[in-house]
Amino acid sequence: MIISDGLTEEEKEALIKFLYKEISLLEEGKCEEWISMLTDDVRYYMPVSLVTRNGDVDGSEISILDENKESLTIKCRKMRTSYNWIETPPSRIRFHPSKIFLMKENEEFKVEISMLLFMDRLKNSQIISLVRKDIISIVNGEFKIKSRVLELDCEVPNVVFSRII
Repeated sequence: MIISDGLTEEEKEALIKFLYKEISLLEEGKCEEWISMLTDDVRYYMPVSLVTRNGDVDGSEISILDENKESLTIKCRKMRTSYNWIETPPSRIRFHPSKIFLMKENEEFKVEISMLLFMDRLKNSQIISLVRKDIISIVNGEFKIKSRVLELDCEVPNVVFSRII
């Protein structure tokens, strides 16, 4: 299901195409190409989701991931070396987006995608439910990811995020 607000049909179609290309690059492990889809000042953030005794969810002060373009580039380069022992053999991942909300605000696009992430490594499979909140900018006529927040629907998953998701 795709819901959009404030986008022309052309913008909606182009943005959906961009998002599916981006997901395909991550699934295929083509992180160098994926890095080119980020702004230079990108923030890639996954807060810890902690449920308190009264049921409130908070984890904004601590994170599982808090990356920028430089740290993501280093992580990407490391994946291509023999020092990436945690990803030998590489994990298999597959994204299953379900609800996609697109909203245009000034010259940026807010994107919220509910999805399931399937991860498998050495016969150890997991399905993780999450919401991906992106801010997409247009830089030199191209869409670029300016910000990504990955909100997990579980507290701390039993998985090592060695792959870029």
